[in-house]
Amino acid sequence: MSSAVVVFIGALLVPAAALTGWMLIRPYRLLLDDEGFTLTGGFVRKPTKVPWTDIEGFHMMGPFHNRFIGYDFRPGVENKPGWIWAGRFFGAEAALPKSWPGSSDKMLDDLNAAWETATRRSA
Repeated sequence: MSSAVVVFIGALLVPAAALTGWMLIRPYRLLLDDEGFTLTGGFVRKPTKVPWTDIEGFHMMGPFHNRFIGYDFRPGVENKPGWIWAGRFFGAEAALPKSWPGSSDKMLDDLNAAWETATRRSA
């Protein structure tokens, strides 16, 4: 194997190993409460709470089996967290990372139930 191939493979594997190690040390956490949800860990530098009243519910998005949970903000919401750019590739204003235990469908059901309960209470 030539040295150029070794360097190329190393250039791919070292960053992948670093990202994997980071996610093991600092996994994503989704915190739910009566006011909204907060995403922490992973590559989120500053946790930001998203109030339930700022969103219009959750939906599944993404191609094929690589599905994410997306959500859209209500019209006029100004204070949006920094991680929302990920959802714009697949047709939502924002998306949650796909790194939760269990199925995405179960997580979607749980999030929508929490959102509906909170918005019913505030209405």
